[in-house]
Amino acid sequence: MTSKNSQEQLWIEHAKQGDQKSYYFLMGKFWDVLHYHVAKKVSNIEDQEDVCIISFSKAFKHLDSYNFDYAFTTWLFKIANNTITDFYRKKERGVDYQSIDSESFFANLGQTIACPNKNPEQHFILKQKITEMLEFMDSMKPQYKKLIELRYFQDLKLKEISEELNLPLGTVKVNLGRARTILITSLAEKLK
Repeated sequence: MTSKNSQEQLWIEHAKQGDQKSYYFLMGKFWDVLHYHVAKKVSNIEDQEDVCIISFSKAFKHLDSYNFDYAFTTWLFKIANNTITDFYRKKERGVDYQSIDSESFFANLGQTIACPNKNPEQHFILKQKITEMLEFMDSMKPQYKKLIELRYFQDLKLKEISEELNLPLGTVKVNLGRARTILITSLAEKLK
């Protein structure tokens, strides 16, 4: 086993135990390769980002089922392929796929703010993570920061954001996807 694989396995083991830094490391390492894989099958850029985010969310949610006998990318690509299939099925039925699943990405990384089962130490750690995310948001372009705030902190639906900002729904979707990507990659870069 190479040291590269050892490091990946270490990140995966830590992520299985809930270590947020390891989630960010894994995303930072595998985002581009997953995005390239998805882009070969999904032509729309905003849909590509949604599929990637949802795929990572599913991977992190089911990380305990990952088998170290296989490359992490193989497992991640399988999840992405299933996500793409679901994505197109739901799109054919006219379901807004983004509103169903992609928000769980942030829920998986940050968990919920008001979780009654957390002890004081866990509450403190969660508060630090939220503070760190807010600091990154302060460095974002105002348009992206506003979208993140409206979607994830005020819990507005995409249509409501479109009306609030007087922007076309497609523009809101594209810019929100970019904002999420910027936030995720910034967090991953900081932790390298």
